[in-house]
Amino acid sequence: MPKLHPGQVLLHVRATGICGSDVHFWKHAGVGKMVVKHECGAGHESAGEVIGVGEGVLDVHVGDRVAIEAGVPCSKPTCEMCRTGRYNACPDVVFFSTRLSGLLTRFHAHPACWVHKLLLMYPMKRVHCWSPWPWLWLASSMVKLGDPVLICGGPIGLVTLLACVAAGACPIVITDISESRLDFAKRIVLCLDVSHCGGSIGA
Repeated sequence: MPKLHPGQVLLHVRATGICGSDVHFWKHAGVGKMVVKHECGAGHESAGEVIGVGEGVLDVHVGDRVAIEAGVPCSKPTCEMCRTGRYNACPDVVFFSTRLSGLLTRFHAHPACWVHKLLLMYPMKRVHCWSPWPWLWLASSMVKLGDPVLICGGPIGLVTLLACVAAGACPIVITDISESRLDFAKRIVLCLDVSHCGGSIGA
């Protein structure tokens, strides 16, 4: 059982999704420059139930159902990324399943300020898949009927594609280095321009 420190909650992890990066770590022991050099568990898309609260935790309670934010930034006032609300780009972010062992475990201690309460209407087994959906909300809020959109690939790109179609964007162009992903995009959105990028693309 993990030791519970002040400011943390103890979680019974109820559901964990398998990300593409988890598959890379499993099969190739790394993703790009992130190489596994020690024992490290997988999983960073998880939801669970609070079974304990540490000293100083006031707004999270035992029994709460929560989504777990796996990337914990430094939150220092001197960090420009954290200070301006772009904490996902914090250079000192600690991400579970890379440097630290992941959330594919039964119990996990986590900073209370980086869990998010869930309504009872949301099934736990689906919540762990939510990480791409903020992009949907962001895309649909920024795109208007008739706006042209370029989407630069990836699974989150496919989710963004659905959001842009729902918002009435036109034309929509999507690029990817994976032909199979582009074929899938064409199957779910029939009227779509696609571009296969065989190698790296300059900025």
